[in-house]
Amino acid sequence: MTTIDTAQIGSTRAGAALVSSARATIGCLIPAHNEAESIRSAIASILDQSRLPDVVHVIVNNSTDDTAVFAEEFAGPHTRVVAGVEQSTSLYVHNIGTPGVAGTRSGALDYGFTLVEGYDCFFVLEGDTVAALDDVKKIEDEFVFESIARTSRTSAP
Repeated sequence: MTTIDTAQIGSTRAGAALVSSARATIGCLIPAHNEAESIRSAIASILDQSRLPDVVHVIVNNSTDDTAVFAEEFAGPHTRVVAGVEQSTSLYVHNIGTPGVAGTRSGALDYGFTLVEGYDCFFVLEGDTVAALDDVKKIEDEFVFESIARTSRTSAP
């Protein structure tokens, strides 16, 4: 993570420049149970973000449909150029349940949280939901803003 010296933030313009240059690490979790009809759209909405997450983990839990098969179509590295800046992410699919055995969303999330441990932030998108184009960027902006505010409060004389 970028450390920002609050003495550098003398004007709104300087502060905005520092915020825009800071980059938080963001992991994305997509828990999915029997989401064959929607998982492709959910994953595509993450891969179309204005700011890609650093990693995406799809956690398929006890699905009896083709959720895992459809999610696997997206597995691997992804690169895009947004506003002239190349961004990369990797998408992993974890099929953690046995069909017919009761599983829970919380079990999928518990598993997923271990995968994004150490990231600055994480984003959870349900397997039947489509993210807005700038959701990940908004999370990063909020994290960086809060980091600057926290640093400003603790560095004041």
